[in-house]
Amino acid sequence: GAWIAGRSRSKHEIHSAFNSSMASHTSPVYVEVQDRPLLNEGDAGIILDIIDGTLGWVRDMAAVGRPHDRARMVSLIEDSAALLKGRLKHHRREGRPT
Repeated sequence: GAWIAGRSRSKHEIHSAFNSSMASHTSPVYVEVQDRPLLNEGDAGIILDIIDGTLGWVRDMAAVGRPHDRARMVSLIEDSAALLKGRLKHHRREGRPT
């Protein structure tokens, strides 16, 4: 399985802590291929570890000026972890190959 998305970049730059090109990215289109799953449990576990580390960093160490902003970021990261855990649970319930 795979996903496909479109991306475009501009010659204009955003000047912040790190200069980066302005860009846009579409939502992905998922392509299901028989016997080639979109979700790999091993890869998903690694991503969950990364999400958990990111959550700890944002919660405890990131330089965030306002408590409200930190709480919003923590909530978004927790939502991402819950979404991936839900996909894993559904994947296992469907008995799909990993």
